[in-house]
Amino acid sequence: MQEEVLRLRREKLGPEHPDTLSAIQNLAISYSDAGRLEGALELKEELLRLRRKKLGPEHLDTLMAMQNLVFSYQSADRLEEALGLEKELLQLRREKLGPEHPDTVEAMVDLAFFCSETGRLEEALGLEEEVLRLRRAKPGPDHPETLGSTGS
Repeated sequence: MQEEVLRLRREKLGPEHPDTLSAIQNLAISYSDAGRLEGALELKEELLRLRRKKLGPEHLDTLMAMQNLVFSYQSADRLEEALGLEKELLQLRREKLGPEHPDTVEAMVDLAFFCSETGRLEEALGLEEEVLRLRRAKPGPDHPETLGSTGS
């Protein structure tokens, strides 16, 4: 049914209509849930391309599409692609949300993971140290996220 909804929305509303974009996202989720990872990846890549074109690179929906694609790349063991997209996502979040915003800090955590997984240990360490510094300042030294950053 999701495939039919997407076909009809593309046909009736056009490829960039917000309802068409929602249908792409819904079908990608359905494909992921059904274990059809390659189909889900194709749809998520299409969705990101269309959101960038329609909404711009810094729009929150575009950033969410990027985040979803990063995790799909990770699931597909395409870590270099995940790393590259996560770097871009971190830069955009820094610009849009600021360096201390929780979503920016979370992107740093994710990027540190991908750096570590791809052998970029110095880069991962630098990111982890910055995350710890930011989390000590806010939400504070005793917050569970900060303690998790210290390995406590």
